[in-house]
Amino acid sequence: MSCIVAVIAFKEHHMFNGFKHFVVPVFGLLANLGCMLFYIIGPFSVAGMSWHEPFIALGVALVWGIYGAIHFVTHSKKKEKPMFVSSAAAV
Repeated sequence: MSCIVAVIAFKEHHMFNGFKHFVVPVFGLLANLGCMLFYIIGPFSVAGMSWHEPFIALGVALVWGIYGAIHFVTHSKKKEKPMFVSSAAAV
């Protein structure tokens, strides 16, 4: 998520640098996806690896992400703050 946020956040920033704010985050995103792909496929292609561990880890990450989203929505509503910014803030 931080790789995607870096690309989006700096897209129109006055200090935008194509290499630092696009190439590096996209490479990081692809590297993370490659690692996750091996983490999921590895137990099925490498003898001796258990397939339980990666799916338990992904399940925990999914539950944590759902909890974070619920927490964000409920606390935004309690504080009466908008969840999404509708217009650019004045700098």
